Amino acid sequence: MTSPDLPIGGTTGCDHEHSEATELAARWLAEHRKTLSRPIVPELRDRFGLSIREAIDAACLAVKYEFLSGAGEGQSCQPPGFSDRT
Repeated sequence: MTSPDLPIGGTTGCDHEHSEATELAARWLAEHRKTLSRPIVPELRDRFGLSIREAIDAACLAVKYEFLSGAGEGQSCQPPGFSDRT
C-alpha cells in the first residue's frame, strides 16, 4: 500500500535539485577534471565549501554536464585506476 504523500516511481541517483554551490562546483569540475591532481571530493569540499554529499552530487552532475557537452565522448565511465580484470 502506498501513501498519497509518497511519489510513485521516484528517481534515484543524482536526479534532484541542487544548491547553487553544487551547480557551480559541477560546472567547474566538468571543465577542470582532466587537470585535477588530487581526489575529486576533497577538492570540491575545499574549493566550494561543500558537504561530502554535496561534493558527490556535484561530481555526479559534472559527469552529466560532460556527457551533454560531448566532452566525455569516447571516455570510459570507470574511475581512474579501475580495472575489471579478475
